[in-house]
Amino acid sequence: MARIFARIFCLCVLTLAFSACGANPASPVDSPEASFPPTWTDSVPSPEPALTIQETPTPEIAAPDDSAPEATIDSSGAGNPPLEPTVDPSGAGGQTPEPAINSSPTAIRPAGTSVVLCDDSEFLEDVTIPDGTVLKPGEEFKKTWRFKNTGVCEWTTEYAIGYAYGERMHGVETKLPKKVSPGGYVDITVKFRAPLVNYWYGSWWRLKNASGANFGDFVFVSVVVAEGTPYPTMTPTL
Repeated sequence: MARIFARIFCLCVLTLAFSACGANPASPVDSPEASFPPTWTDSVPSPEPALTIQETPTPEIAAPDDSAPEATIDSSGAGNPPLEPTVDPSGAGGQTPEPAINSSPTAIRPAGTSVVLCDDSEFLEDVTIPDGTVLKPGEEFKKTWRFKNTGVCEWTTEYAIGYAYGERMHGVETKLPKKVSPGGYVDITVKFRAPLVNYWYGSWWRLKNASGANFGDFVFVSVVVAEGTPYPTMTPTL
């Protein structure tokens, strides 16, 4: 009987033991406070946000407006730079200024200027002894030139025509036969004598005023002497 109770007690103990072994004890995994997989917020860096590139639209340039009013200048002068004075080319009071007169007859007029000389002349024509006239040796002749007074001063009888350069042919300075107003004409004659040697000869002359200053065009006389002494020639010696 005692042996039976001992067996029953053992069976009860074993039953309790097996019951205890078959139960699922709470584990850290099943704990509500535990999570799987674990998170480490302090050690794992947060992913950086993705960069987005936004294209900037190209601004459109508007064409200039031709209808826009032009800038105007304030006539009062306030805020505007001072304007340079304008020169009236027609002279004071709208009158055309008179040209400047150069009293020096030997001055050269630059091209394109309106300077007017006091004494000036223009050769018009040969009145006698055309260029290349054939003369006898020692023959006397008179050469006449025609001039126009293109200056603004009157030529008096103290004006003359004088030798410049070349073969003089015994010509002498000769004064004007009359007064010549600006724009007037005069014929001036000089006496010459042809050389004795056969050759071509040229003599240049020019007008001069009462002070002896030359002015105006050069004029010349050219002749050919024939039937005289032959012009000497040099024969080379060997």
